[in-house]
Amino acid sequence: MKTVLILTSLLLIVSSASAQVCSAFGFNKRFINDVDQCGFNTFNDSIYTRDNNDVLSTLDLPRTPKGENKELISRILLPNGWVKIEILSQKWADSLWFNNSIVYFINDAYGNTIESLHQSWEEDRWVNYSRSNEAYDVNGNKTDSTSQMWRDSNWVNDERLIYTYNQDGNNTDKISQRWADTTWENYLRIHYTYSENGDIIELLRQLWIGFIWLSSNKISYVYDEYGNLTEELYQYSWGGPWINELKLIYTYDLYGHNTQFLKQRWGNNEWQDCEIFSYIYDSKGKLTEMLHQEDFGSGWGNPSRTTYTYDEYGNRIEELFQRWDGSEWLNRGRFILKYDVHGNNTEYLTQHWRDSTWMNIQDNVSVYDINDNKIEYVLRYWINNAWVNGWRELNIWEEITLVANNKMPCQFKLMQNYPNPFNPTTQITYSIPKTTNVTLKIYDILGQEVATLVNERKPAGEYSVTWDAVGIPTGVYFYRITAGEFVETKKMVLIR
Repeated sequence: MKTVLILTSLLLIVSSASAQVCSAFGFNKRFINDVDQCGFNTFNDSIYTRDNNDVLSTLDLPRTPKGENKELISRILLPNGWVKIEILSQKWADSLWFNNSIVYFINDAYGNTIESLHQSWEEDRWVNYSRSNEAYDVNGNKTDSTSQMWRDSNWVNDERLIYTYNQDGNNTDKISQRWADTTWENYLRIHYTYSENGDIIELLRQLWIGFIWLSSNKISYVYDEYGNLTEELYQYSWGGPWINELKLIYTYDLYGHNTQFLKQRWGNNEWQDCEIFSYIYDSKGKLTEMLHQEDFGSGWGNPSRTTYTYDEYGNRIEELFQRWDGSEWLNRGRFILKYDVHGNNTEYLTQHWRDSTWMNIQDNVSVYDINDNKIEYVLRYWINNAWVNGWRELNIWEEITLVANNKMPCQFKLMQNYPNPFNPTTQITYSIPKTTNVTLKIYDILGQEVATLVNERKPAGEYSVTWDAVGIPTGVYFYRITAGEFVETKKMVLIR
C-alpha cells in the first residue's frame, strides 16, 4: 500500500503558496490547474488522463508515503534487468510519422544512467537540445546531476543538483544550483530528517538569500506504530515563526489499507475541513471504490466517486467516474484497460459519457518485446468516428550484465505462499532491493495478529520463510510484509 508512486499522487496538489511548495518539492506540476476554494485540485468536467508510461499511476489511489527518499530518477531499469537506452518520439501528420525528439542514455554496468542526450528534429536533421551527466556513490546513490543546454553551437551549464545521504542510504539533502556566467550559485535546498526507522519526519525547503539559507516551507510527518503515515502538516515561514497552512490526515484498517484521507486548511486560528476521500477494498486488498466529498462551510457535499473493476488475475480493467446529482450517480467518464498474457498493459481507452452513451476520446496502445520491455507506445484520438494517430514513442533497451548475472532484486515483491491451501506448513517468499527493516506477520480474518515470522533488518536479496501452523484452526489468514515504504498483504487458506 505504501509506495513511492502513492507519495506523488493527485491528493497532494495545492494552490497559491502551496503550489510553490509542490513545485519546489518536486511534486507533479501537471495537476496544478483547476483548484477550488480550499486550494485543492478539483475534478472538473473534463476527465483527467493518465501518465503515458504508467497506466497505474496514482491520480486516484490512496497514498501512504514512508521514509525512503533515494534518488533513482536516472535509473530506467526494469525488474527484469533491462535498461532503456533510447527514446524516439514522433508525431503523426499527413498519414506519416515524423520525427520530433530523441533521447539517448548511456548507462553503467549497474543500470545507472550516467549520461543522457536530448535532441530535437529540425527540418531534416537532429539538433542538440540538452544533455545531463550523473554521478553515483559506491552504493548506487546519485550524488550529482548536471544539466547543460545547447546554445550557439556550444554546451552551456544550466542547472546542477547535489545529493547527500546518511549511513542508511536515505537522501538527507538535495541542493539545486544555477549557472551564473562562470560559477555555480546556490538556489534551493531540500533537507530531509528521518526517524530511527528510516521514515521521513520532516522535509524542509530553504532558499539561498544573499549568503544564507532561509527556510520557507516545511512538511512534518507523523506515523502510527505500524509505520503508516497518519498526518502531514504543511507550514510556511519567511524568517519568522512557522505558520500553519495545510494538514492531511490518514486513517487505516487492520490490514494497513488507507481507508480515509482528510484535507484541512488553517483559517481563523483553527483547522477547517475541506475535502475527504474514503476508500473501500475487496477481500484481496484491491481498491474497489473511492468516494470524494467537499466541505464548503455547510457540511460534506458535492460528492463524486470512482469504482474499480479487476479481472481474475488482479489486473485493473475499468475505472468508472461518477457524480452525485442529489438523487443518483451520473456517469462522467471511464478508463478501460487491456493486458497481454504476461500482464503488460496493452491498451488504455478513455471515454466520456455523453447523450446517454459512451464516447471514445483517446486510446493508448503499447507493444512489448519478448522480455516484457515496452518498445512502442502510440497515442490515438477519436475523430469523426475513427481513430487517428497523434504521436508515438519507440524505445530501445539493453540488458544490464551485472543484474542479469547476480539476479539481485530490483524491486520489493511479496510472492503468493506455496502451497496454498496448506496443512500445516507453507512457504512465503519475498524480495527486497536494498537493506531495510523487514517485518512479516500473520493475521486472522478479524485482523488479530497470529504470528510474527520476520522482524529484523535485512540486506538486499530474496528470502523464504516457513510458517508452521500447528495448533492454528482452519480458516482464511493474511500475511503482511512491511519493508521500508513497501507494504503488501496477501491471503492464504489453512485446511485441516
